[in-house]
Formats: sequence, C-alpha cells, structure tokens
Amino acid sequence: MSDRKIVSARLSAILLAALLSATVSAPASAAVNVDITDFRGAWASTISYAPGAVVTYNGASYICLVGNTGLTPNTNTAHWGLLDAPGLQGATGPQGPQGVAGPAGPKGPEGPAGATGAQGPQGIPGPQGATGAKGATGAQGAIGPTGPSGAAGPSGSAATIEIGTVETSSPSLPALVSNGGTSSKAILNFSIPQGATGAQGPTGPMGPAGAGGAMGPAGPTGPIGPTGPTGPTGPAGANGTNGTNGTGIPNCTSPNTYLVFSQGALVCQPRFNVNGDGTLTDNSTGLMWELQTSNNFFCSADITCYNNTYTWSTGDNNPDGTLYTTFLATLNSDSTSGSSTCFANHCDWRIPNIVELQTIIEPGASECGGGSPCIDPAFGTTQADIFWSSSSLASNPSFVWTVDFYNISVGNNSKTDTHYARAVRSGR
Repeated sequence: MSDRKIVSARLSAILLAALLSATVSAPASAAVNVDITDFRGAWASTISYAPGAVVTYNGASYICLVGNTGLTPNTNTAHWGLLDAPGLQGATGPQGPQGVAGPAGPKGPEGPAGATGAQGPQGIPGPQGATGAKGATGAQGAIGPTGPSGAAGPSGSAATIEIGTVETSSPSLPALVSNGGTSSKAILNFSIPQGATGAQGPTGPMGPAGAGGAMGPAGPTGPIGPTGPTGPTGPAGANGTNGTNGTGIPNCTSPNTYLVFSQGALVCQPRFNVNGDGTLTDNSTGLMWELQTSNNFFCSADITCYNNTYTWSTGDNNPDGTLYTTFLATLNSDSTSGSSTCFANHCDWRIPNIVELQTIIEPGASECGGGSPCIDPAFGTTQADIFWSSSSLASNPSFVWTVDFYNISVGNNSKTDTHYARAVRSGR
C-alpha cells in the first residue's frame, strides 16, 4: 500500500475520534453504539483493546466493538467494525535517479594458485664462467719398498741387572717395575699388588687338654623363688568392744540448708559460706569466689581491692589486657622457694564465664537497682557496676559478655574498655 493511503486512513481515524460518536454495524449482527475514544495506531496482537479504540490494519481503519486481545480486525467482525477501507493502488511512479556508488568493499581472499604452465624452449648458452678455486690435495701415495740394512755398529759394553726392592701394594693398584739404577747397571724395583685372600684351610686336629684351672669365685645369690601356697586360716579371735554410736546425717534447716562434707564431717551450711581466707564458697554450684577488700577507698595497692578496674585485651582480641597480665597473674603467682604465694593458697584462679557470673546475681538484694549492687551481702563490698566475663561474642570476637550488678542486665562491651572483675575457681 502507498504512504498516501496509510496517512489518509490515520487522518480519518483521528478526525473521527475527535469529532464523532459513531454507530458501527457489524455484518450479520445488530447495530452497536460505540464511542470513538482513542487512536491506537497499527494493530498489535499483544495489546488489549477496549471498545472505542481505533487501529489501522492492512491499509484499513477499524474500531473496537468488543474488548479483545489478539483478534485480527479483518476476520473478527463481531469484535471490530470497518471505518475506512483502503483505496485502490496508484500507478507506479517513475524510477528515481541512481544513488551514489557505495565505498569499495574489503579485498576478498586470495584465490588458489593456478596450474604450472608448459616448459618454455631452452635458452641460448651463457658465457663461460670464471675458473674455480684450487681443489684439495689428493691422498698420499703408497710407501716405497724398504731400503737395504745398514752396516752393523760397534759392540757396546755389557749391562748388569740387580733386583732392588719388592713391595706389596693395594689389590686395586697395577703391578709396577721401575729402574732405580742406570742404563748400564739397572736396579729393578717391584711393586706387586696383594692377591685376593685365599679360602680358609681345614681345621687342624684338637690339641691335648690343658691342666684344670683353679675354682672361680662364688656367683651372686639367685632370685627368691615364688611364694608358697597360703596356709590354713587360723582360729577366729575374740570379739572386740563395740564402738561409739555415730551422730547420723544432720537435719539441715534454714538458712543452713546445704549439707556439705567439711573437715571430715557432714555439716549444714548456708548457700554462700565465707571461708575466712578471703574466699567464699557457693554450695549451690561448688564454685569458690574471691572476696574483695575495702579497708578504705584508696586500696588499689591490694590486688583484691573493689575499686580496681582492668582491660580485657590490648586491642588484638587476645586475652592480654591487665585483666590477665596483672589481676590473674598476681592471684596465681608462685614463689620459687616451694611455699605458695597464690591467693588463699590456690593457684587456679580464672575469670568466670558468662553463665557462672550470672549465678551470683541476686535480684532480691536490698536496694538492688537503687544504687546498691544486686548480689548477696555475703560477698561484702561490691561495685554496683559492670563486671567482666571470659566469654567472647561468637558474632563479634572484639566484644565480651558482661553483667551489670547495678540493674542485673547482661550485655556486651569492647575488650579494650575498662571494667571491674571478680575471680573464681572450681572446687572447694
């Protein structure tokens, strides 16, 4: 179809959409009233069309009667109505002028070599070349016959030969003969390698028996023989006197509700038992805790002073802060003289893990959360503040779990922060 027909169809559709409300009749159906709403350009099978949409298809204009997708306008008359049919094809226009020649294409690949042509006629002989270089010398001729013998010379003086030295050399060296004298008086020295060792000769006959020797000293005493069988059991002895009756298991009552074995006897103790050596035993967990000193506010010279604070790490996430290099190192120090200088005579003090540290929280302590520490009064003076544990965060190794004894909260802090500490050990 020519461009003129396409433009005409589009203009017709646009004018109808702008100015008219049309009544379009579909063949073999009743008249349908549809408002022309918009021009949608060329029909496409992937677009959904609503009633009133105007499209072009194969040079004609159509209006959508019933909403559809993928139904061609020229064959689905129940869904599309014809607005403008294509005109007749116009006459062919004159041929346009020839276009400018395009640039030369790239050079094509080289074709295969052609067959070899027939040999041409022999050319005229060329001029004689220059004389070549001198050839190599030929092989030597055969040796001529031997000439006649010469006359005999005068007789020489008689020579003498003497045997000089004869030595045996290593089996790996060759035999040598050297003249240690002169041509008229030869002194021959021989160096003969040692021969291989011959086979061992047969054993000679046994000699006569020698005289008997003196008796040697007595040998050491032999080991003790095995123990003999047990003898029969002797008669039973007389019965001894009855011992004193025991006191039985104590009946523990509050506050001493924990039955423990101490100094050879079962005794009742409270949960937190102060041991009198600067330590406290938790009879519920079996852990022994360090008690902190508070003789005065300025007690920092004492390693157990309640005012002392420490760092967990120097910054490389390793346990190398003052918590380990000063606090634990001092508690666990030993003297070389053999007498222990470890705190309370125990050299296995450590920093509690986060689970152990939470076991001594006491929410019911007096003034807990109001300025006093949330811990049992048996622990004595304690800071209502953050205390270190030995447990690093799995998700961030530069942080450590801590317990705040001011408000019994469990949190985490950077290992380079400064906080309080309380040591613990396992066992009584």
